[in-house]
Amino acid sequence: MTEAREFRGSDAAAAELVVNVLRGQIERGQLRPGDRLPPERELAQRIGVSRPSVRAGLRSLAAMGVVQTRHGSGTYIADTPQLDSRPLGLLAALLGFTPGQMFEARCVLDVGGAWM
Repeated sequence: MTEAREFRGSDAAAAELVVNVLRGQIERGQLRPGDRLPPERELAQRIGVSRPSVRAGLRSLAAMGVVQTRHGSGTYIADTPQLDSRPLGLLAALLGFTPGQMFEARCVLDVGGAWM
């Protein structure tokens, strides 16, 4: 049982590595909105992880709205990133935040962001 947990932890770390590598490329301007990512096999070789780890990392980035997969075409950096609110709603529910509290937090962040 311990080996299975370590393997899953290793898979999660590999998927996180994929996310971090692509995040770094975006932050350095090497990847821009609309850019097509290399095929999974190539990404796996470049990063040094398995294809399932690449898929898991890309799923995480898709949930964040950073990438979009187009069937038959490939995976692209989103032109206009859209955050799926379902994961945030679930986290808010787990932490006991009400919709009203979430709205108040958003107002504070929006005003603060506009000021910057």
